[in-house]
Amino acid sequence: MRRCVSVAIVGVALVVAGCGTPSRPVSTGSVRGSETAVIQQALLDVHGDHSAIFAPFRREQGTVPCRIGVGGPYPGKVIRATCSTTVKAAGQDKVITFTETWNAVDFRMVHSPATGQLTAVWTITVDPAGQLVGESHGGAFPPQAAT
Repeated sequence: MRRCVSVAIVGVALVVAGCGTPSRPVSTGSVRGSETAVIQQALLDVHGDHSAIFAPFRREQGTVPCRIGVGGPYPGKVIRATCSTTVKAAGQDKVITFTETWNAVDFRMVHSPATGQLTAVWTITVDPAGQLVGESHGGAFPPQAAT
């Protein structure tokens, strides 16, 4: 099932998942390739190779400490976080999940809790032919989307 998902980023609606057939496959062949190749090609196809949103994430599976640029005037602010990248099978599809968690004291929007951990999650789903079939974002407003 193809989904349309809109995410408000700094007051601007950004369509992050297309409806209908994507213009090109996410992977060159099938999603049976290595998880690393699936992650790299999905990011390239969905967001281009210079997306600041996905800059903190590894291009292979795993969870690591990471640093997230928050924006602002040079040199900007950087916060410490934990970034996780996973690839799981969902039937014949592959689901790539990017999760980042940071301390609310370091960055939060007005509507977010002032203490504790905040988390943002992105999910990209591709079918066995490598076609994008879904993308979504949930959780807290991501620090790297602040300008």
